[in-house]
Amino acid sequence: MTVFDRTLRNPRYRQRGIVLPRCVDVKLKHAALVSGALALALVGGALWYYHSSRCETRSAVENCAATWREYGDELFLDAASARSEIARLGSPGRASRWLTCYVQDSGEWSRYRWVAISMLGHCGKEANWTVPWLRKILFDANEGPMARSAAAFSMARISTVNSMDVLTVAVRSKEAPVREYAAKALARSSSPGAEDGLLLACADPDEWIRLVAVRALGRAGTARSLEMLVELKRYDTSPRIRQEARRAHWEVAKRSGRKRLSPPGAGW
Repeated sequence: MTVFDRTLRNPRYRQRGIVLPRCVDVKLKHAALVSGALALALVGGALWYYHSSRCETRSAVENCAATWREYGDELFLDAASARSEIARLGSPGRASRWLTCYVQDSGEWSRYRWVAISMLGHCGKEANWTVPWLRKILFDANEGPMARSAAAFSMARISTVNSMDVLTVAVRSKEAPVREYAAKALARSSSPGAEDGLLLACADPDEWIRLVAVRALGRAGTARSLEMLVELKRYDTSPRIRQEARRAHWEVAKRSGRKRLSPPGAGW
């Protein structure tokens, strides 16, 4: 702090007769005005950036919401449209930050929460930092089914060690909806780490979840899944599961080079 600053702030200096020259006093006041104007400009710029980014994010989410399609009993976004809108928001990392803000907003801003959550999955590994937050949505019973399902599929698309671990834990949840969302997400994942969760899902008490896991193993399972498929095709209580397990076992054995006498059929 200079002598002039102390003079302005401490009245004792005025009592001792230290008085600033008029020209210096004018320059200091001018500098204070300029500093205040710059601070206001910075605050205004930050507010403008925040508002414009929110508007861009809202527009991107609504554009993606217009491209959703139905696949079975699930809703999915058009992948090309999602990637295009994420690129319009900047990098996947920046897009993931603003999409998270969109989902956390309330009211009109977050009409399409499940769409924004699904877009996080299309951000790829750069959205790995959102996995704990997506896990909270998946396990939250107060969230809607579309949001919880979208959180599970986003973690499957992010496809990192963290996201696969969360889905593997979710497959063993006590809540049937959580297990179902996780099993469906793992079934559509191309990550090698998805097989662990699918093997756990094969032992689920719910027949539908077992069916989803068996079909997924038939599409992309490795030799590790052969033992589980043998158990299912022989001892499962559901005829439908036994039939699907026979078909999946044959597909996996063919991919892994194991010899089989005949394709799946009655009595195989």
